Amino acid sequence: MFAAMSPTRKFRPSPRKPGRPTTYTEALGRAICEGVAAGRPLLAICEAPDMPNRITVWRWQQQHPEFRNMITAAREYGADALAEQCLMIADDGRDVPRDTLKITTRRWLASKIAPRRYGERLAAELSGLVVARSRRAPRQRRWCRPRWRRRCAS
Repeated sequence: MFAAMSPTRKFRPSPRKPGRPTTYTEALGRAICEGVAAGRPLLAICEAPDMPNRITVWRWQQQHPEFRNMITAAREYGADALAEQCLMIADDGRDVPRDTLKITTRRWLASKIAPRRYGERLAAELSGLVVARSRRAPRQRRWCRPRWRRRCAS
């Protein structure tokens, strides 16, 4: 079952293979934020072999407030990048139905990331007759229920 090891041969563990990074560094956080600011989704950034897993990035956002602030700002810039991508897709104009879908998807995503800038503006409009009463209803006195039965001023 087990091969007998010779006394001269020592056991050496195999060298560790380089895997995905799990410890937060400022350089790695900056690289992730640059990708997000360029309009790339976090899922696509995390698929690269030298980048951490998506869950690890989420954990870093919870543990490191400076990284959370950086990635929030990067998402705002990413919404601008999505709007610029819409212009480039519209200028290309090869496959109209597919381009329309791409533009609509990017516009929707930009409206969710930066609703003040790219969201749909809703205008409140009043129509019809508006009646405002300036007279208040007269104060009514009521009887209280305590055992003394005093009048309440309400």
